[in-house]
Amino acid sequence: MAKHNAASIRTRTPNGTYGVLNKVHGKAVMAATPANDVVHVLRLDQGCTFYGLTAHYGAMGAGTGLKVGISYPNPLNDASLVDDDDVFLTVADTSSAGKAVWDGVPFTTEALVEITVTVTGAAATGDVTVIPEYVYRGAA
Repeated sequence: MAKHNAASIRTRTPNGTYGVLNKVHGKAVMAATPANDVVHVLRLDQGCTFYGLTAHYGAMGAGTGLKVGISYPNPLNDASLVDDDDVFLTVADTSSAGKAVWDGVPFTTEALVEITVTVTGAAATGDVTVIPEYVYRGAA
């Protein structure tokens, strides 16, 4: 499993006034990316409460899929901060173009977090755009 950073990982994410719903988009570009490789798409500050996420994807090849999750690049030596590669999407079939939406129970990040896309099944070629919806609450 290799780790890749998408160009959008450096995107400045909006942290509006407390209570304002923010959206930002990040894009992972896959070029025969092997199964189980992880692309880090966006970086968001500590204290973001997630309310939704949409992933748009192209046809990425037969037998391909993806998971969308989170990773803590600096877990602050806190054992409770564990990466979760499918907190937003378990496995979306990407053999044909489509969209997957997460609207689960809201949760708040306790540290700097990155949105990740993990390739499943077979090597994938195509683009994945992720659009998280969140409210910035600030560090606790």
